[in-house]
Amino acid sequence: MVGLSWVKAHVGIPGNELADQQAKLAITSGEKFVIPAPNSHLKCLLKNYIVNKWNEYWNSYDSSSGIRVRGYINQ
Repeated sequence: MVGLSWVKAHVGIPGNELADQQAKLAITSGEKFVIPAPNSHLKCLLKNYIVNKWNEYWNSYDSSSGIRVRGYINQ
């Protein structure tokens, strides 16, 4: 998350006054600003999700042959 705070500084300078007004508006408007995640981050999230689902399946699978195989294969 990114937070913005208004700091009273450079009073009377037109560009800074406008920047201060916009910062105040951003804080009080409550609108969400979405920054797209890079593909590498999405790829990492997807990989973690798939690995977690596989581990859930691996741990919930119940058969005699599955138990024997688990003795030889690491997750």
